[in-house]
Amino acid sequence: MSIKEIEEMAEKEHFANEYQRRRFIDLVTQWNTKYEDYMKEGKNSWIGVDLKEIRFFPNGRSIFCRPVDRRNRISLIFRYNINAICLGLEYMHYEIVIPLHEILGLDRIKELEIEVSLKKHFIRVYYHNSHKGYKRFCRYYASTFIKDPTRGALQRVEKIVLKLSDFVNPALVIMVIDAIKKNIPEKREINRVWKYNFSSRKTEHLFLNKMLEIICVFLIGHLTITFPYKGTINDIFDHIQKTLGIRLDFHQIRYTNVVGDLIDLKSEEDWRVAKWEAVRWHNGKMVLQIGNYL
Repeated sequence: MSIKEIEEMAEKEHFANEYQRRRFIDLVTQWNTKYEDYMKEGKNSWIGVDLKEIRFFPNGRSIFCRPVDRRNRISLIFRYNINAICLGLEYMHYEIVIPLHEILGLDRIKELEIEVSLKKHFIRVYYHNSHKGYKRFCRYYASTFIKDPTRGALQRVEKIVLKLSDFVNPALVIMVIDAIKKNIPEKREINRVWKYNFSSRKTEHLFLNKMLEIICVFLIGHLTITFPYKGTINDIFDHIQKTLGIRLDFHQIRYTNVVGDLIDLKSEEDWRVAKWEAVRWHNGKMVLQIGNYL
């Protein structure tokens, strides 16, 4: 998906302020790139079940599988290598990819129904899978899909109910549900208030007295330290060096962002984003990867 297409998706979400809109665009862009890279590398490990209906709430729209038309097959896929679920449409020609950290809960409400509760303005990306070859020898290629394949059914959705196929293996259903639930991040309420300055595009946080819990990961192990949120990038580097009694190679320090990627920590802006994500998504916890020290 291009930036223009992602911005058009964000416009339809009707965010309360510009900061939320920009954050949505940034996260969708990250996931769009991450998923495409995994598919290009052939890292498409998954487990899934067939569905006969997908219902979206509160708008009440549905997508059905027509048994007489094999091309209309729909599925729930858990791609465990990237911690995301996918709703496969039209025999997996189209995929709606939803990261697990956007899921608030997943429950089996009936024998053949699964309910998925989602965050407001949840992150998702759309893909179209083309293929070359014949039958079981075909090879699939993931490519971005310009528009929402549900034609707007996902806009402002808070819950999705998945009705399983009548012929699905019960053991497989249990396996898929357990696998997804075990990998959904813990739900923790984060009391956070911010003000957005439209002229400077900076977030003024009101939790400057908060302490961060930072896990420093080395080649030979890891150590957890606490550090004040208001500290600068130079402060944290000095603190780590004094605490551990080492000299850091500042060119090999990275943090794990919200989608699990390692991001170089090079500037004060990088550090500000890392702190914000730690508070917003991980209840003040952060993981720093220290590749080398002197």
